[in-house]
Amino acid sequence: MESHSIIHKNPFGYISRCDCCSDIQLCLGNMVLVMTEEDFEDFKFTFFKLNNIETAPLHRDGRFKRYTMQTSFKDLTLSLSMREYEWTSDLLNLASLSIMCNANLN
Repeated sequence: MESHSIIHKNPFGYISRCDCCSDIQLCLGNMVLVMTEEDFEDFKFTFFKLNNIETAPLHRDGRFKRYTMQTSFKDLTLSLSMREYEWTSDLLNLASLSIMCNANLN
C-alpha cells in the first residue's frame, strides 16, 4: 500500500507526494490526477497561462457561475466556480512553493 505525504490542502482538495515513487497526486473536488513533478509544474504553468477568471468562457450561468478552464492535458477541461478557481490557484501556488523549498533544503 502506497503512502502519501500531504504537501498542501484546502476545502477544495489537496496535493500530496507518494512516499515510494515521489509522484504528485492532485485532488480537485472529486477528480484525482497522478503525475510526475515535471508534469505538475507544467500543469500549474499552463493553468495560469491559459486561464484568467475575468476572461474565461462562462460554462454555466445561474446561482453559481461556472467557468471553463484549460489544462496542460489535451483531453481535460475543468469547470470551476470563482471560489473553486481561487482554491485551485491556492493549491497550485503553495504546493509548488513547498516543493521548491524542499528541493532546495535537500
